[in-house]
Amino acid sequence: LLYEPQRTNKYGSATDFTDSFWTKGNCSVKSGATDLGQSYQIINENSDTDEIHFVGDAFSVDTPTGTPFSQSFIVKPINRNYVALRVFTEDGNGNTDGPVEIWFNISNGKVGTTNNSSSASVIEASIETLENGWHRTKLSINPPSNIRLRKSYIALADADGSVSYDGQGQDAIQMLHAQIEE
Repeated sequence: LLYEPQRTNKYGSATDFTDSFWTKGNCSVKSGATDLGQSYQIINENSDTDEIHFVGDAFSVDTPTGTPFSQSFIVKPINRNYVALRVFTEDGNGNTDGPVEIWFNISNGKVGTTNNSSSASVIEASIETLENGWHRTKLSINPPSNIRLRKSYIALADADGSVSYDGQGQDAIQMLHAQIEE
């Protein structure tokens, strides 16, 4: 018996971050090896100054207004210990409703700073330690009745609460899987 409702991942390409579904900002993506039974990819920041280094959905993910959703990524540090999940919401007219940002220390498995300039409320921000140094980061949001998910991305970060920094061109994370579900 299944006691929970069936869930569908809203991301079109949940494991291939080289796919055109994913926008790359000030970083490159290349294939890694296999771990946890899946092929992972390496997200490597470039050396631009005062920039955000991220991978995000290139197209708006379709969620109905007022519907709670969760976003998660499975990540592992190479030599970047922080990531930020950034979620942008919008009203039914396409007006942006500010981001929700949560930082995670993916070396020690701790949730960091939360910034919320959206009218949506954060239900949960968590990090789960998996095997072999991997972590599942999760952000669950409950938007008001007139707000829906617009875009989201994961950004490399040089510290808790920071997303814009001078890239070193060598710092990176590994990423296995991304998911958005209602």
